Amino acid sequence: MRYCPRCGTTPEAMACPTDGTPTVRKVSQQLRGQLAAGDVIGGRYLVQGELGRGGFGTVLDAVHVTTGHPVAVKILTSTSGDEGQAMARRFFQEASTTSRLSHPNTVRVFDFGQTDDGSLYIAMEYL
Repeated sequence: MRYCPRCGTTPEAMACPTDGTPTVRKVSQQLRGQLAAGDVIGGRYLVQGELGRGGFGTVLDAVHVTTGHPVAVKILTSTSGDEGQAMARRFFQEASTTSRLSHPNTVRVFDFGQTDDGSLYIAMEYL
């Protein structure tokens, strides 16, 4: 089953018919694995190691597989049910908002999406 992280509807389409936001798959917490050095996120980011872990997620040291640029990738901590949908909504809101920022004192967001195992991620410049 898929849902829209912006409006919360549950269309089966790859994009929400209401607002055009890409939908994400609902995945049980048991299916989400831990990412380790050598794993590739979203087909683009090769994990080098872990930078930190907190209540909201894990930040990984990675490089873009094509360009070789270093990036930091934040992976949302797995949560199921309605709480998981609310966290996903906040996560996408953060990613969307920060990706539009352009200022020397803010981090640049390059990409955000969902991994093959259902985890949500934000790829940003490594500072």
